Amino acid sequence: MIECKNKSGKTIVNPAFTFSKAQVNIVAISIFLSMALRQQCTKLNTILLDDPMQSMDDLNIISFIDVLRSCSMEGGDLNKQLVLSTHDDKFYRLLLKKFRFLSAVGYYFEIYDEDGPGVRSWGIS
Repeated sequence: MIECKNKSGKTIVNPAFTFSKAQVNIVAISIFLSMALRQQCTKLNTILLDDPMQSMDDLNIISFIDVLRSCSMEGGDLNKQLVLSTHDDKFYRLLLKKFRFLSAVGYYFEIYDEDGPGVRSWGIS
């Protein structure tokens, strides 16, 4: 349970009851990323995200992509490998644009039939 407290330690607000759904999702993603970036129980340098931007407005989506990009910058302190899946085509195209200067690859699953998946891949660099 997450609570916001004042300096004296008294609970002043419970985000689950006062935040919008988008704000609660942003808090959850922030906690997840902070834990993923600081974990030391494995040398695995990968962060896996499944459709992380639900209920976010455009400004928060752009800011979130910038945070992800800073987590994966080569030569940076973090240098994490990101594996992200999404159903949102607009979000995917924005990721391609924002990650175009990094060594990234995008996969677009067009169809799945008796022949297996139809995949289109785009290298970004």
